[in-house]
Amino acid sequence: MVAPSKDESFVAKMFADFGTYAWRLLRYLGVPEADLEDALQEVFLVVHRKRSQVRPNSSHRAWIGAIATRVAADVRRKRGRRRARELPMAVPPESTESPSAHARIELEEARHRMLRALDTLKAEQRMVFVMHVVEEIPIKDVAEALGCALPTAYYRLERAREALRAAVQDTMEER
Repeated sequence: MVAPSKDESFVAKMFADFGTYAWRLLRYLGVPEADLEDALQEVFLVVHRKRSQVRPNSSHRAWIGAIATRVAADVRRKRGRRRARELPMAVPPESTESPSAHARIELEEARHRMLRALDTLKAEQRMVFVMHVVEEIPIKDVAEALGCALPTAYYRLERAREALRAAVQDTMEER
């Protein structure tokens, strides 16, 4: 058996350390569940191709986050035309199952509501919000990963929060 090369070991370590993070980020950035595995593979193909560009003192988490945001944007752009033809997920029927099953259904519905609220954000706002608030990446690293100035990242974050507040308010009024 041949030992993995240094490059293969690097990518394997990045996947072990950040695979779950990248998957979560892709999902929160609007990649449909059907495309998640392919998008995750694309993220780590890019990691492999760009491994020589990693700065020694930079945050690997922010670097992979930046790659994931670009991959997510590409997936959403490619799926944009097909989205109109997709059927929305059916709402689960009323159930007579145990309270734990009911709680799981409510949790899943809440997750879908949150993803729909995130879908209302502009792409650059969503990226900053997900990376900073959901994934808890320092805003300075988010700005660097997205290639924008720190004040711009703060501005996008504040606009995202305002838009999400409005989306939540609209949801509450509908009930």
